[in-house]
Amino acid sequence: MKDPQYPQPPFVAQKVISLCLPNTVKHEILGDMEEEFNQQFILFGNKKAKYFYWKQAIVSIFQFTAIRANNSLSSSNLKQKLSLVLGGAVFLISLLLIAWLSHIEGFDGFSNNIEAELAQGNLHKALTQAQFWQTSILNLKHTFNLGTYFQFEAFVWAAFAIFFINYINNRHFISATNTIFLLYFMTLLPYLVGSIYLEFSYLSIQQAGPLLAKIIFSIFYLILPTTFLAYISLSKRNQYE
Repeated sequence: MKDPQYPQPPFVAQKVISLCLPNTVKHEILGDMEEEFNQQFILFGNKKAKYFYWKQAIVSIFQFTAIRANNSLSSSNLKQKLSLVLGGAVFLISLLLIAWLSHIEGFDGFSNNIEAELAQGNLHKALTQAQFWQTSILNLKHTFNLGTYFQFEAFVWAAFAIFFINYINNRHFISATNTIFLLYFMTLLPYLVGSIYLEFSYLSIQQAGPLLAKIIFSIFYLILPTTFLAYISLSKRNQYE
């Protein structure tokens, strides 16, 4: 039973871990994290304890995913390996976009129309600019604050998408192939909808900025879970081929 002198660890973080980790390890990890949460609460208070709990949750999920992927990579087929490469590339690009836009001070060195392209939702046009790669990698070194990587609306969408896909997948409403297509579609849907909206809204870059952030963060949150679930789905399909 939970000791009444300690607050409850973040409920959403606990649910995310329960979804992402298997039953064989998640209960032990949740128990260890609760003990560390209580220690952090005693030393630093509730706010920092919750921050630490979220940080540990994200690290645990990343570590388990990396270990599991490493253990199964040798037995994976070409489609599985391509899904990992694609997911990793999209994650890295979205991370660089976040680092770049978080510290952008102007468009010096970029082509003359890049500001208009961004205002129309064409984020991919930034990838064609040499200046983007230079500045984003430099800015990444200064983007260590966990708060930089939180965007509420994008987080809500990502949580909904993960729960929805998990529900569909567990009940086998659609085939494994269609599940993979649905995974990637829901990951890219904010970008498609946001780009169409910005294309016909004629907003300035300052006005379009918040929507661009939601688009990028939605992909940033979803691409790794999507890649992981697609990899597992392909693995299960291989067993029956």
